[in-house]
Amino acid sequence: MPYGQHYLQISISKKYNTPVVAYPILKEQKFSLPPAGAIFPINYCQEGKDRITLTWEMGFPAYIFERLLNLGVDISTFNSHRFIDVIDEKSTGDPWSLNAELIMQSIAVNNFRKTHIKKAPCSDIILIIGIGSWFLESPFSPIYNSDDNDILYIEGITEGFHRLFKIGSSRYIDLYITDNECIIFSP
Repeated sequence: MPYGQHYLQISISKKYNTPVVAYPILKEQKFSLPPAGAIFPINYCQEGKDRITLTWEMGFPAYIFERLLNLGVDISTFNSHRFIDVIDEKSTGDPWSLNAELIMQSIAVNNFRKTHIKKAPCSDIILIIGIGSWFLESPFSPIYNSDDNDILYIEGITEGFHRLFKIGSSRYIDLYITDNECIIFSP
């Protein structure tokens, strides 16, 4: 087995558009990171054994489908191939920056259109944080470096709860972003 790859055997329904998600485990359970994911049969392959491969790229669409199924929405006839293509096209590198609630709502009421996949509301923030390199919880987050004055500038952070991690340290800062303020919760 190649380094960094682990296999786990699970049983899943072979119903079209069945999501599989795996959340990273953190020491503290108050916060979860975005999941890796897969959707059956899109990520299914037979290599001598039935296998479905989870990736960070598929985490967002699998998360959407998982939430919808938990709400009792039938997504078995939904065009998941096209959905994933549009997510890739509109996300500009980070699908977690999309408005998941708008997407789920439009699918749930059977009114989904490509135009419903759009960025979540965003704000720019400036933090006086100390020297260092930082990243947000998304597996697609760029690295943000504070300047010589200990100022960190993050452009286009989606509104809501975020965790900002310092590279090379166990330090993190929790942020809650609204359209006009950034509330900082520091452990």
